[in-house]
Amino acid sequence: MAYLLLAAAVLCGVTGTVLAKLSDGFRRWRPSLGSLTAYAGATFLLSRLVQLLPVGVVYAVWSGIAAIALLVIDRLFFGERLRWRHGAGVALVVGGIVLINSGPVR
Repeated sequence: MAYLLLAAAVLCGVTGTVLAKLSDGFRRWRPSLGSLTAYAGATFLLSRLVQLLPVGVVYAVWSGIAAIALLVIDRLFFGERLRWRHGAGVALVVGGIVLINSGPVR
């Protein structure tokens, strides 16, 4: 159950961030409203997750997975050029997430 909530929270956070970029600094109302709605959804889901798992674990995993997803989206849809240090950073984030989840949670 916690992993489904986490996946939904990541999806909401990533959607909110992409829509914030598309909102042109919140000058376009549709992506702006979508961004705020998606962030509200992510916040609600995270509030449920911290009832099941430690807050540090929830936030670290949520932000790490979202950051990786946003790097990929940036490359695929917005044409951002990724450098070797981006790949190294992704490897460190993945390693950190694995380490955080390898021990007992509670």
